Amino acid sequence: IISNNLTCLLDYFSLQNIITIYRLMLFEKKILFVGKEYSLLSEVTDSFISLIYPLQWVHTYIPIMSDQMIQYLQTFLPFVNGIHESLLPFVSETLIENEDEVYLIYLDCDEVKRKPLSKIDLNRNLVKKKVNVDDKM
Repeated sequence: IISNNLTCLLDYFSLQNIITIYRLMLFEKKILFVGKEYSLLSEVTDSFISLIYPLQWVHTYIPIMSDQMIQYLQTFLPFVNGIHESLLPFVSETLIENEDEVYLIYLDCDEVKRKPLSKIDLNRNLVKKKVNVDDKM
């Protein structure tokens, strides 16, 4: 079983990103997989869950979240969840309200991103906006 799971992961992720996601799981972070195919979301999330064997993921694990389940992203507990790309705008609104770090894993382009921006980055963006407004006046 594990060899099939590893093959799946190597098909969709670079080795560096596989190690990054593995580390995020070991550090019990909030991880949200984003993809266009439901079957791929389920396969990849399950593969990462089995990759940490002999350890077990004891936190929330939802391979495919529906639009009614987006509110569960506001939990303070770690999670490994999967969501269809079409629901990403609703997820963004939820993540803006929640200040916790959530790592978005994009299956289709092999990307790992951290959301929301850190407070330092948010302050920089506010400063840039103020400067741009002042320049226009």
